[in-house]
Amino acid sequence: CYLRRQDDLALAAYSTAVKTGRRDPFDVSKITPKSWYFNFDQILNLWGDVFGPENIVIREYDRAQFAGGDVRRDFLALLGIEHTDFQFLPDKNISLDALQVEILRLVNSHLPRFGDDPDGHALTLKVRSTIIEHLPKGQPLATMLSESERGAIMQSFADSNARLASKFTGCGFVGDWQSVPLGKRSKP
Repeated sequence: CYLRRQDDLALAAYSTAVKTGRRDPFDVSKITPKSWYFNFDQILNLWGDVFGPENIVIREYDRAQFAGGDVRRDFLALLGIEHTDFQFLPDKNISLDALQVEILRLVNSHLPRFGDDPDGHALTLKVRSTIIEHLPKGQPLATMLSESERGAIMQSFADSNARLASKFTGCGFVGDWQSVPLGKRSKP
């Protein structure tokens, strides 16, 4: 299981959701330990109960630490699979920046949703893809959260992340998330 800081995960998930049609704005109040999506302790306890915590391999989602700088190559290396015969296509899951994500979110309110027009959905995807290619560049996505918001988010997960680090081998890095200097996050 690859884990990333909850504040960074929230922004990446928001960008992905907007790229697939989300219309409502980012809401920092929803990033809480009560949300199963962000509560890694809760999620991994379920997996640990079935497979045993000793059988769960946890890695930090950090491109700088991946084998070859790529999560796909990292996963294969972790499994001991030689990937010289593999063809890796370019990464298409790149987060938008703060300006792009908000422009696209506003455009989404004028595009039909899948449930509204399933036949027109393919066209909507093409329109969205074309718009993404031509959006102006803005501030990094990370700027959508202030340092105080990041600190509050990570503080709210301090207990559950500490429990996680104590239960599962190899995830001591989640304890370091509290000490990572805010505002100095790596660029995607």
